[in-house]
Amino acid sequence: HRLGGAANIGDFVREIREVCLSLSKTYKVVLAPHVYEDIKLSEEVIEGVPNAYIWDFHKYAFDRCEESIGYYQDAHFVIAMRGHGQIIPFAFNTPVIALQNHPKHLGLMQNLGLEDYSIRCDSENLSTKILGLIENLEDNYTSYVSSLKSSNNRLWKETNNAFNRIRKILDILC
Repeated sequence: HRLGGAANIGDFVREIREVCLSLSKTYKVVLAPHVYEDIKLSEEVIEGVPNAYIWDFHKYAFDRCEESIGYYQDAHFVIAMRGHGQIIPFAFNTPVIALQNHPKHLGLMQNLGLEDYSIRCDSENLSTKILGLIENLEDNYTSYVSSLKSSNNRLWKETNNAFNRIRKILDILC
């Protein structure tokens, strides 16, 4: 398991529940487990948390993509502990706080210059630190979104240039 042994998982659940309890006073909290092992974890996290629910991703992911995208596109921000939980919101200029349990999480945040919005899942005082990151995100929301827009424009240009190079090569070969 990416979070380590049972003791680490228990600590993680308690810490994330504290974050959800705090957030539920202001926000609707939606947990979106994308893999089976995260479903039970999510159920434990939201136990006793008002204004929180689990989005049943597997019922939406492939048959109802438009609705799935809306969860990321319409979110004020996302706290993600999976790579696709970072990538999809970024595509819609939705800010992300990354919970690192794999090197790729920090790598993406560094690539976008957003490593200050990333924290290891095994950090001491995790809930306090995440709530601090949320406060920082809220204080700098416009700047964060502007940074994402700039990164997405840069990535779009790089992707378009790469496709044009591929097209030229294919034109020569065909």
